[in-house]
Amino acid sequence: MPKRLHLAAIAALLFLLPSQLPGQTCSVVLPSIPATTQNTRYFSNVVPQVVNPSLSLNGFTCSRSGGNCNYGYGLKEILERVYRTSPDDMVKGTYEQILAQADSSFLLRDPNSKANIETNIQTMQARGFVALATYVLEKNGYRNTQLNGCTQGRLPSHATALAQFKEALRTSSAWMG
Repeated sequence: MPKRLHLAAIAALLFLLPSQLPGQTCSVVLPSIPATTQNTRYFSNVVPQVVNPSLSLNGFTCSRSGGNCNYGYGLKEILERVYRTSPDDMVKGTYEQILAQADSSFLLRDPNSKANIETNIQTMQARGFVALATYVLEKNGYRNTQLNGCTQGRLPSHATALAQFKEALRTSSAWMG
């Protein structure tokens, strides 16, 4: 009897422990990020605080405006809110959806299906975001193997994310209308 009780207690303890592995970190600090520059290639920014509206990010960091993120988070703020001891659940949930979308396959082209084309474009945007996020994380010394387990989605290495993104760009005629 006591042996069964010990085995049950060990099993319950293992089940209740967090999924974080030894040596794994869920706390990210990004001191080194690329400089935020104004995107003037296709348009001039009407609102000066929103540097890259086409990315739906407030540049690489929103600290340009004195840490005021009223116009949206930068990439730095998103990653630091996801990978910390007490993550922001809303930001983390969206981040996990982006990881899942980036990992999904493209839908075959159907000229009559606007929904398929939109889904494929969202997958491309997600792959671009993941390639950018993995670049910044790796440049700051964080490997995907350290961070996997902190979120429900699997973060690929930067090399893998960039290769998937480039391959999708080269074969876009197969999935775009």
